[in-house]
Amino acid sequence: MSMYLDAIDGALRQRLIANPFINSLVSTRVYPNYLASITNPVYPLICFSRIPTQRDYRYNKRITCQYTIWIYSSKGFSQTDPIFEMMKTSLDNEFFDLPNSLGRVGFRLTEFPSQDVDPDQQLYYATFNVVAIAYFK
Repeated sequence: MSMYLDAIDGALRQRLIANPFINSLVSTRVYPNYLASITNPVYPLICFSRIPTQRDYRYNKRITCQYTIWIYSSKGFSQTDPIFEMMKTSLDNEFFDLPNSLGRVGFRLTEFPSQDVDPDQQLYYATFNVVAIAYFK
């Protein structure tokens, strides 16, 4: 099952990097882990983490899992908000091919972002959830 989940992770990252607007701001700084694990981060950046309570429906070749996504900026919400809007355009209700012809995956944003500020690091961030539904061949 790990191969399938890794493929979904990779598809999420690649879809975000492929968007020209998101790429112009974050380049390839889209990480499948938490901010604390990134050495010398450059902002803005995007982190995502698969929530470990995924449901496995492999008997009919479908896996559903959920992600938490964080958009971090040192310049304020004026930078995180447009990235979120473009993520909605790039991901929401669309299906994409998975690597190695494994199948297809669709993403659905499940909520609008919550916004918070870390005053110690002078860091702004938006947090939201995404559900991925993958169909495998």
